[in-house]
This record gives sequence, C-alpha cells and structure tokens, in this order.
Amino acid sequence: MRSIKEITSAVEEIAGATDEISRSVSEHDATTDEIGVRSSEASDATMRIASDLKTMAELAESTRAATGQSSSLAEGMATISGELLGLVQDLAGSSRGSAAPGAEGLVEATDAAVTPDWALPAAGPATPSDQVLTPVSP
Repeated sequence: MRSIKEITSAVEEIAGATDEISRSVSEHDATTDEIGVRSSEASDATMRIASDLKTMAELAESTRAATGQSSSLAEGMATISGELLGLVQDLAGSSRGSAAPGAEGLVEATDAAVTPDWALPAAGPATPSDQVLTPVSP
C-alpha cells in the first residue's frame, strides 16, 4: 500500500498539471478571442471594400449611361442637322435650276440659313486670294 506521503505527492503533481492545463486553456482562449476580433475586423473591412466596389460600379454604369446618352444625343442631333442641311441644299439646288419667279430669293435665303456668318466673305476685293473671312457682327 502507498503511504500518505506518496498519495499527497501524486495529488500535488496532478494539481500542478491541472494548473498548467488551465493556463494553456486560458492562453488558447485569449488567442481564440484575438483571432475572433481580427476576423471580425477583416470581415468589416471586406464589407467596406465590397460596398466601395459596388459604389464604383454604379458610378461607372451611370457615367457610361450618361456618356452613352450624350453621345447618342449628339449623334442624333448631328444626323438630324445633316439631313436638314441636305434637304435645304436639295431645295436650294432645285430652286437654282427653276425659272420660277422669286426662286433666287429663296436660294439666297436658304444659303444664308445654312451658311454661318463667319463663313461669309467680307465686303471688299472680289478675287478669291484677296478675300478674308471675318465674323459678321449681328
């Protein structure tokens, strides 16, 4: 049989091992808590990045849409202007070939409507090399 001294020594050894296990568990818990905090911070940062990326995508889409609309509008206006100019020039051309009274007035009015003031020659010499294009004030 074992002596009380041996049993006491074994109990003290078990108590020491239990304390060591308890410290290890506490350290592990602290590490786990720190990992949890860091993981939460990383998750929050990831959510902020995702939100920023979503905002950037929405901004890019709205910019693309606005640019596309502006571009389409400008193209549409240019097309309409070109078609109107073509119609007016066709009208002017057919009027020039016409012997109808007042046709010359229509041609002049049409030419004035489709020719900007700055493109009209200034009053002065009649030779093309001597003519200077200057803006006409209203």
